[in-house]
Formats: sequence, structure tokens, C-alpha cells
Amino acid sequence: MLTDAQCRAAKPREGIYRLNDYKGLYLEIKPNGIKDWRYRFKLNEKSSWFALGDCPNVTLGEAREKCEAARKLVREGISPVQTRQIERIKREQDSANTFEAVASEWQALKDWEEVTKKRRRDTLERVVFPSIGKLPVRRITPTHVLDILNKTVKRGAPTVAA
Repeated sequence: MLTDAQCRAAKPREGIYRLNDYKGLYLEIKPNGIKDWRYRFKLNEKSSWFALGDCPNVTLGEAREKCEAARKLVREGISPVQTRQIERIKREQDSANTFEAVASEWQALKDWEEVTKKRRRDTLERVVFPSIGKLPVRRITPTHVLDILNKTVKRGAPTVAA
């Protein structure tokens, strides 16, 4: 097993080389001096590499923890590479589906008079967007909505339920 001192002391060579830690965890050293943690695993008779982060930003202990989490996925028949890709896609979808974006799309579909559109937009911009506009829709909770309603009531603004 590697030590922190060995990780720090690893120097670049002409080609890429790896130092083996334990159960598929490697420290990969590139000719430019970059050191990356990698987990080598086999799933469905196919060997693959999974990046765990760079050294020293990810410590040896953290790399071992990340490796163990990835190893657990592999034991369950799940590819850590695909899991990371799915998580990235979900994050991208979340950032595209903010409340403000969805509310704007919804408003564009409405066949309202211009004065009504403007009034609704102004209300959203003043009351709703500052609180939850940038939040992904799937992360909005009843507590968020109640907070907006309570602030509106405290302000003495008229409220309408339809």
C-alpha cells in the first residue's frame, strides 16, 4: 500500500506510469507532473478505469474512500463511470429546469392580454424569483412556497387563490 510520502515523492518520467495502492487503486503520474487517482475495475468481463480526482487535491485517504464507494457499485453490477455520467446529466437538466425558466416558458404559452402578462411577470420577478427563481424545479419544496406566501401576507399584499 502507498504512503502519503510516496505519493508526494513520485516524479514524472518520460511516459505515464502508475503506482499501485490496493484493490485497483492507482496513482497515475504523467510526464507533465500531473498526478491522478484512478480505480481499475472489471465489470461484465471488461476492464475500465474510473477517475477519482487529482493528487494533492484528493488525498490518499479520500482516494481510498472514493475507490471503496466505486468498488461497492461494481460489486452491485453498476458501472461507476455510467453512474457519474447519469449524475452529470441530471445536474445539467436541473440547471436548465430552474423555476424561472419553466415559469417563463409557461407564461409564453398563455394567451393573456399584454397588461396581464406584464402584471404576472412583475409579480414573479418581485416576489417569487428572488426566492426560488434559480432553484431547479425538482428541488422546490412546500416550505419554499409557504415562505413566499408568508412573506406576501406579512407585507399586507393581496393574495388570491384559484
